[in-house]
Amino acid sequence: MPSSWGCFKTRSLAADFFISKVFIGSNELIKGLKRYCLWISDENLSFANSINFIRDRIAACKTMRLSSRDVGARKLAEKPHQFREFREANHSLIVVPSVSSENRAYLPIGIEKNDTVISNLAFGLYDCNEWVFSILCSKLHLLWIKCVCGQLETRIRYSNTLGWNTFPFPNLEGEDLNELEKSARKILLTREKHYPKSIADLYDSQNMPDDLRNAHIENDQLLESFYCDSPFESDEDRLSHLFERYVEMTKGSEK
Repeated sequence: MPSSWGCFKTRSLAADFFISKVFIGSNELIKGLKRYCLWISDENLSFANSINFIRDRIAACKTMRLSSRDVGARKLAEKPHQFREFREANHSLIVVPSVSSENRAYLPIGIEKNDTVISNLAFGLYDCNEWVFSILCSKLHLLWIKCVCGQLETRIRYSNTLGWNTFPFPNLEGEDLNELEKSARKILLTREKHYPKSIADLYDSQNMPDDLRNAHIENDQLLESFYCDSPFESDEDRLSHLFERYVEMTKGSEK
């Protein structure tokens, strides 16, 4: 998002009327902070320019982009009313923070409505099935991310290319996916029982609610049953199994 636009901590009347969306990055997702941004389509541009403070922000964004040394940024000055990435979900999106604490037992993943815009400090999976959430917030996926992705200091730094795109999925059939979706919904509904606690509160290593912890344990057991007939004995066994699957998955890809 262009720095000259800024973000809003509340919705203005004019913005709420036609062009405000929730703006979310890692910090907002994890701590439950509320921020908003302008989301202006080409069709709404004329109306946006009729509002002085919005017109001024658009003009400032255009000036900033034109002054950039980057050719791509100067090209974006043709549409200073829009984000560099102008993507919307039809119904929902899964949000994955790009950086999060290494002290949590699970990645702090969220599902947001289609009125949400993701900053460059988070990743989004648009309009995907809920079974994806089940895998993202599993112990197996956390171990894989910790192993193959980089770190920011000691914190987990998520990468879609290094982590998500390389993750060795099990062989899943229709009923398996249904079971994972039920498990994902159970985790989400359990979170809702503890509203208004934030993800930071719920996934605090010392204070995670028992019912939420149990929902995650059940999710882990379900997912791991699709990888192996018998339970894994340790995290080392889990990683070893994942890498064996990764080797099989990538055989012949470098020929």
